[in-house]
Amino acid sequence: MKALLVGLVATLATGCVASAGYGYSTGIRHGSLSSLPPPPPSSSPSPRAGGPSYGPGEDLHWFSSDDYLVASNSARPEKVQSMRVAKMVDPPAEASKGEARFLVANGNDLWTRNYYRTRVAAPADLAVNALAFCHSYSSFRSETAGPHDKQDSRNNAWFFGAITDVSDAYKGRIAVGSHSCPIDAVRVPIP
Repeated sequence: MKALLVGLVATLATGCVASAGYGYSTGIRHGSLSSLPPPPPSSSPSPRAGGPSYGPGEDLHWFSSDDYLVASNSARPEKVQSMRVAKMVDPPAEASKGEARFLVANGNDLWTRNYYRTRVAAPADLAVNALAFCHSYSSFRSETAGPHDKQDSRNNAWFFGAITDVSDAYKGRIAVGSHSCPIDAVRVPIP
């Protein structure tokens, strides 16, 4: 009985694996539990453990010096705004009423006055009421990592708002608006 429980716990610790059919399988095979392979190591490498591939001049979030975070000019009642990565195509001018034209990472063209150059946040930037950007998908993940890769960084939204809580910074997370964000997923505006 003890061997059965130890085998079952080891199997469950490895997690469910997708089966070729419908649903999921626990990985338990018919026959003796002693025929199961040993469980994989308990510590799985982080997405960055293998070393991410950055292009020349790219920072921790795969941003280059000519990348901006942009949103439309429309006024929104909420304090946290969703922004996208973009490249400036035309700078602001008097003829464009101060708006700049951007090519957004999803291929859309956008004229706006609502844009920011940003950089990766440093520990000194993490203060309540400071403005910050948080990678939206990273805020939904349980690990304390930022974007997993360049596509994740560029094609998913970034939240923009005030830092509202830093009490969990020792756990690797802070709050931007109502979103709990991994510190490794936070950017700040460049003045």
